[in-house]
Amino acid sequence: MLPGLADRPSPTGGRICSQSPVRPVGFPGTKKGDVMKPLSLVRRLVVAVLGVVIVLVGVVLLFIPGPGTVVIIAGLAVLGSEFERPRRLVESLRGRVRSAMNR
Repeated sequence: MLPGLADRPSPTGGRICSQSPVRPVGFPGTKKGDVMKPLSLVRRLVVAVLGVVIVLVGVVLLFIPGPGTVVIIAGLAVLGSEFERPRRLVESLRGRVRSAMNR
């Protein structure tokens, strides 16, 4: 491993590998006391509202004719662009779909 890229403790007590593609967990920043820039906060809020609206439209489409499941996954992907938990859920769903297609 390169110098400076060693594993380091995370703010939540676990360990984070600096070469991991997953962002460190933490809100609003990765270190205690970090403050988000106003533009970044606005972007995060817009993404959250847009993602939730898309997911809700997908839930409605489950009960009326339409591609509800696809729209819900698209909404989770939008939310995953800014939030860790929806990103992990979409990655998990992607893995399940790939394994189902390989059967």
